[in-house]
Amino acid sequence: TEQPPRPAKLIILETGSNQRSGSFPAVVRAVRSTDLAFQVGGQIVEWNAIDGTQVQRGEVIARLDARSFQSEVERAEAQYLNAESEYERAKRLIAEDAISKSVVESRQAQRQIAKASLDTAKKNLSDTVLRAPNSGADGRSNVEQFQNVAPQQPILVLQSRAVDAIVNVPASFVLTSNQIRYFNVFVELDAAPGRRFPAKFREALGQADSSTQTFEAHFSFTPPAVLVVLTGMTATLYYETE
Repeated sequence: TEQPPRPAKLIILETGSNQRSGSFPAVVRAVRSTDLAFQVGGQIVEWNAIDGTQVQRGEVIARLDARSFQSEVERAEAQYLNAESEYERAKRLIAEDAISKSVVESRQAQRQIAKASLDTAKKNLSDTVLRAPNSGADGRSNVEQFQNVAPQQPILVLQSRAVDAIVNVPASFVLTSNQIRYFNVFVELDAAPGRRFPAKFREALGQADSSTQTFEAHFSFTPPAVLVVLTGMTATLYYETE
């Protein structure tokens, strides 16, 4: 009896791929973080900052009690007007040869001093209003309304909307980084599993951390507007290489 043919097992051999994937734990950090402060001191009478909320460039964050600064402007204006009047009078008198040139020069100098004092008073008055220098988020408030603050005292941390995923990579990773092509780099927030955001390398520190001997690398990414992503959130950076 003839035996039926037996099927042979075939295996298709394919070229091996040198692609690899990996990941690093990451922490989200604002690209720019700025300590805001008043240039003058006083009592906060208006406070519009709420931690975590978005602010637009030029938006008023806080105001100081401006009454004393307004009074200083009015006093400086009166002094300047008087100095201006005295200088104009001196110019008329010297035309009539009634006073010496040195008197005119003295009154001119007094007018310039009064003008400088007026400009300073006006600037101090404008500095009682603190505005956002750029759009961002109120990261942390250090004071409260009706509190007295000193000049240059940090009252608020303003964080930019642009964020980075910060990872710490070992020296062995950095050593061959210019010989490997990285692609499919993305960030996944621990608070939003399954949602991946494309990331791009932005910068890295050129010196290793003294305690961990790792190098800090920054990867920028743009989360959707519906998500509020703030400094300190944890994430994972995924990548592929070949």
